Amino acid sequence: MVLELARRMEGRAGDGWQKAAGIRSGWQPSIAGVIAALGSHLADSPTVANTLWWLVSRFVIPVHERIAYSKLPELTFRFRWEDGLLRFYDHGIGRFPLAAVRNAPLSSLTWDLGLWSETNDDKRPATLTARGMRFVEEVLG
Repeated sequence: MVLELARRMEGRAGDGWQKAAGIRSGWQPSIAGVIAALGSHLADSPTVANTLWWLVSRFVIPVHERIAYSKLPELTFRFRWEDGLLRFYDHGIGRFPLAAVRNAPLSSLTWDLGLWSETNDDKRPATLTARGMRFVEEVLG
């Protein structure tokens, strides 16, 4: 998705576009900043796995940590780094519903990308496509 956004941003100009792409917050960089950093990262011809980890470790985990730390002393973490490993915590479905608001968008996006398909099996309603299996193998090893 980020690569497609970068492609679509190429050649865009004008005050309105620059203003919109430059909006940032205390929690997140601007999309223009993300795309510029991505361009530098991609200049080294990384693998998909390296790029996925680069995105997650730079733009997902630190932001979630900053937000969670801002809510202390209440423990709001679902994960935290311990001894160099990422440890996940289950605080119960009532407090943190599984995937919460991200479930439907991620399901649609990964289906649109052709990573999985539906089946007629009630016990296994979805299965990875060949493309999805290649993605998992490259990213997760």
